[in-house]
Amino acid sequence: MATNEGELKARLLQALGEALLRRVQDQVGSATIRRSLRVQVRGNSVRVYTPYYWARYYHDGRRAVRARPGHFIVFFLNPANDPRLRGGRPRSVGDVRRLTRQQLKRAVDSGQAIVTKSVGPVEGTFFFPRAAAGLTEAARAVVRRELDRHASVVFQELRGIAGGQLRLRL
Repeated sequence: MATNEGELKARLLQALGEALLRRVQDQVGSATIRRSLRVQVRGNSVRVYTPYYWARYYHDGRRAVRARPGHFIVFFLNPANDPRLRGGRPRSVGDVRRLTRQQLKRAVDSGQAIVTKSVGPVEGTFFFPRAAAGLTEAARAVVRRELDRHASVVFQELRGIAGGQLRLRL
């Protein structure tokens, strides 16, 4: 038979991952994080993740931050004007680019950036736990749907083997 236990397990895990992904995306306020969410099926587990290191601060929140001595914290009012993001948003701390003096002066003079020495704490959004609420019932529905599809395929294969003369007694 073309449908084996391994294929069924892989399809079930992928379907469960996609259902979880949709639930998480519904809870995320950040369009960047929402678009970046991915599903990874490995062995018997499903993982929904984002590659951005800073998504943890969005999810969990963060305490107040102070710039190191001799440095500043720079925010652009519109991220589209931030020259540090021209190559895309940083995925790891090592990807963070610094502004040149000329870029900083231009941004401040034009009113596009805010420069400060510290920022206060930020509450977390906790979108993963909110997405998990009611997940058990949603998972049952996904499993039922996938098992129905699997049973339908198996039944069609058995009918083909039996020359269309297959009858099931329950």
